[in-house]
Amino acid sequence: MTITDLMKLADSYMKEGRLDMAMELWNKCIQTNSEYGPAFWNIYSALKSKGNIGQAKDALMKWMNCPLTPNTLDFVARARQDLDLFNKQMNPPEAK
Repeated sequence: MTITDLMKLADSYMKEGRLDMAMELWNKCIQTNSEYGPAFWNIYSALKSKGNIGQAKDALMKWMNCPLTPNTLDFVARARQDLDLFNKQMNPPEAK
């Protein structure tokens, strides 16, 4: 299977609510190409929607280290905003 095929199949699993299967396929994409940003972005989005902020942040950081493409440039501002939000949630200010 090509990465494109794996991504399409993972998307169909996500639509069915089968996150575990989708995650497995996204990870296969990353095993094939460790700089495949779309897989990291999908992992990030899925984990964020499930409230798993720590792992979502890790996936987002990996996505941010992938090469930028014309398709990913539009996501950079959102990624930075989400990263700032994650940092605030994970490191709340100390009570005085």
